[in-house]
Amino acid sequence: MSRRAQSTGSIESKRRLHRQHSVLDPDDMMVNVNANVARFRPRRTVSLCEAADAGDCERVMQLLEDGMANVNECLEWSEEVWYPESALHAVARKGHLTVAECLIGQGGDVNIQNKAGFTPLHFAAAGGDVAMVELLVNAGADLGVENKAGQTPLRLAVKDGCVEVVEILVRAGAQVNHEDNDGVTPLHLAARMGLTLIAQLLINAHAEVNKQDADGMTPLHVAVSRDHTKMTETLIKAGAQVNIKDETGGTALAEAVLKENTHIIKLLLDAGADISVLDRDTQADLINRGLASQDAIIELSQDLNNLTTDNLNKNQIPNQIRR
Repeated sequence: MSRRAQSTGSIESKRRLHRQHSVLDPDDMMVNVNANVARFRPRRTVSLCEAADAGDCERVMQLLEDGMANVNECLEWSEEVWYPESALHAVARKGHLTVAECLIGQGGDVNIQNKAGFTPLHFAAAGGDVAMVELLVNAGADLGVENKAGQTPLRLAVKDGCVEVVEILVRAGAQVNHEDNDGVTPLHLAARMGLTLIAQLLINAHAEVNKQDADGMTPLHVAVSRDHTKMTETLIKAGAQVNIKDETGGTALAEAVLKENTHIIKLLLDAGADISVLDRDTQADLINRGLASQDAIIELSQDLNNLTTDNLNKNQIPNQIRR
């Protein structure tokens, strides 16, 4: 076919297309218009998130008022979208309080979740943003929403270490004994990080001090494993049971001995930790160092008396009970 023929055919095709559109029913034309709006909306929503991320309240309002942007659309990963989130997620992450108020006023959903399950409150709590947390809580944010890891905003606030945010969430009714996918509670996390003030705040709100995670570890196990002496003392005063065993059969005392933390060992023994879970060499060493109680000395003495002399190494006998 010649170029002229191809060109003529192309022109005729365009004319037929023009005639078809020129006789469309008005309702059909409106459908096409709406389809075009829907087609361009994702790009406008990207612009909305960009404006929100930049804290540009005027631009945010302009995009919402023209009806082309969806205040509650949650973007997905793409070449032009680095953060898969809604506009309200963006401002909560960045701390743009005025824009957050604007979005909420325009119908922004404070409980919208991104693909990872995070709400704007998760972001604000994780960033220790007191003002943003207060705004979202007062706007009706759900304190118990979990992300994909089973973490609530309180869990992330504890991780950030912001006492004031933890106080706000606890006062608003956040569940202090909520477990994530690994059975870890906010108190476990505070114990791991040595956040004594936050731990005491959680305890005052009736956090369970003897709660065991998926590995059977209590907050006391966790605190001892991280050499947090002050935290260990706080948990014991709050009623932590010192002889609970984890999934491997280990106790807090066994962990303290492994860490060679003399002060923690003494705290645990004074609180009634069972020395018999340790091997005799270790028991004898603790007694010789004056760390064990008189009851432990008597118990080990009786234990040793039941052994035959042939099986007993005199070097294993503590000085306090040698005859």
